Formats: sequence, structure tokens, C-alpha cells
Amino acid sequence: MLLATMIFGAGYVYVNQAGGLRRLLETELSHMVGNGSAAVGDARLTFALSRHPLQLVAENIVINLERGQIDLPDVEIGFGLTSLFGGRPETILLRGIKLDLVKKASGWSGSPAIIFLDQLAKQSNQLEIGKPRSGPIQNRLGGMKSIAIETDRLSLSHENGALPKLVFGDIHIDVTSDDDGAVAGSLRARRLASDDAAAGSFTLSFDGWPGSDSFAFDMSASDLNTADISGYIDRLPVALRQIGILSGHLGLEMTDDLLT
Repeated sequence: MLLATMIFGAGYVYVNQAGGLRRLLETELSHMVGNGSAAVGDARLTFALSRHPLQLVAENIVINLERGQIDLPDVEIGFGLTSLFGGRPETILLRGIKLDLVKKASGWSGSPAIIFLDQLAKQSNQLEIGKPRSGPIQNRLGGMKSIAIETDRLSLSHENGALPKLVFGDIHIDVTSDDDGAVAGSLRARRLASDDAAAGSFTLSFDGWPGSDSFAFDMSASDLNTADISGYIDRLPVALRQIGILSGHLGLEMTDDLLT
């Protein structure tokens, strides 16, 4: 009880020193993206006996960046015991955001929510510049230890329509990053056919960052229609580019862009 009182009391003091819940969240979100401004519609503070005892929950957030406006319907920011007193959050949960990825010759682009996540990664690189370090340190999530996304729809498309548009539903994404750059995470989703009918489901867990020296993933699928998926995945082995229905488990590991 004493610990809970101390934690809640510290959170109360921290929030009030920051100018209130809305002001605190607007400051934290603006800091995360680096060069934008944030406006929060509604905010509240919750407490739980967990690794992240204080949660700041906000709704109807608008972030203005040079590249455009980002609307975040529901954001939950978590503080651990250490990060609370340091004034830096550890986790962020995004609910109901629009995830629309577009494959281009130059890479990937997407909806404002994708821009927000991309801005987090870029800001993390800037935050690491000038820090004393004994080795290559790079948190890839804008200083967050964990980013989670829960939304009902994700789409993949090609900039000139060269690939059919793919749509997935019931999206659950979790990504963690340590200070030494280690990244791991998972993605769970259902594939939807053109008429929104079910076309299978899958869970994908990964260890490493795509394009890094080492990247491994494990996938479990149930009646997943794999048609057209391979076109969106570079360097996928020929044996895995066959069209069909996938059920079961599949694990791959890549080192220096080579399948091992």
C-alpha cells in the first residue's frame, strides 16, 4: 500500500508540474516526433500494480508535422518506476489507427499513422547523437521500450497498381527495443478477401530488424490464402512464392541477407 501511494503520489506531482494531463501528453507526443506539435482532446490517469504502474490515456489526438496531420483516436502511454521519476515514458499503445502501406521503388510509405511510427524511428536516431556510449547503441522506437498497435484494418498496395491490394483485419502488433538495438516483436492478423470474407489467419513473431545482419521469424498460419503476398516481400525464397493455402508452422533465419 505504501509503495502504491508513493507511486501514485509521484505521478500526481509529475503531472501537475507538467501543467496537467493534457499538457503533459502534448509535450511527450511532441517530443517523440521531434519537430511537430500535438493537441489532445481528452486525457486521464490510471494506476495498476504492474511493471508500468502509471498509464496516461488520451483520445482524439492530432499531431501536426511538416509532412501532414496525424490523427490518433486512442493512445495509452505507460511509465515504469525508473522512467516515471525521469519523466520519460516506456511504452505506447495505439488503438484504432489507420495502417495503409504503399510499396514504392524507393521503399515504403503510408497513412499518417505510418508517418508517425517512421518519425519515432528517425527521432530515436537523433536522440542518440552525442550520447556517451561504449558500443553501438540505438533504440529503434524513439526511446520507447515497447510499441503496441491494435486496430481493425491494415492494407498493402503498390504505388502504380502493379500488385493487387491486400487487406488484413483484427491487427495486433507488439514491438520491443532495448538500448543495445535488439528488436523483437509479433504480428497477429486475419486476411480478408475482396468481399471482406475470411481468407485465413496468421501469427508472426520476429527477432531482429529487417535489413540488419541477422533476422529471424516464425509464422503459424491457419488456412491462410498466400496469393499475392510474396510480391510485397523482397528476397523471399522461390520455394515460398508458390500460391496456395498455408496451415502449420514456418521458421526462417537470414544472416547478411542470406537464408540460413
